[in-house]
Amino acid sequence: IQDNVWFQVDPLEPNRCWFFSRPTGTHTGPLKFGGSTIAPTNKHIETAPQASSMLFNEDGKVYTLTVGYTMDKRVGNSNGLGALLGILYAVGKPLPVPEGQRLYTPSLRFESFERIGKMVETLGFDPNTRQRIP
Repeated sequence: IQDNVWFQVDPLEPNRCWFFSRPTGTHTGPLKFGGSTIAPTNKHIETAPQASSMLFNEDGKVYTLTVGYTMDKRVGNSNGLGALLGILYAVGKPLPVPEGQRLYTPSLRFESFERIGKMVETLGFDPNTRQRIP
């Protein structure tokens, strides 16, 4: 991501740092995803510009990382998808769910998982570790 990242401390949340990225590259080596490996396709990958953020605790350690919020879905060859979804789409191996096939239009099932995760965070728990957020 060299030379295409910008970092900025959020003026309203001083423990959050925003950054923009525009990942590009060529799929020349094996891509391990889940329990499978995607063989090199030599396809060029150009994802759309994406906004991401990191939240830091009092000890200066990151406790939340947000990634893949596409800022201009018309750019690149990832069909407007960000993060890993965009990379998989660009190499011709999109996930077999609606969110992995086209511009972001969440299915009811996907939206339900998002809302459950946000409710758990609201209660003061990290949905990944199931530990209390300090």
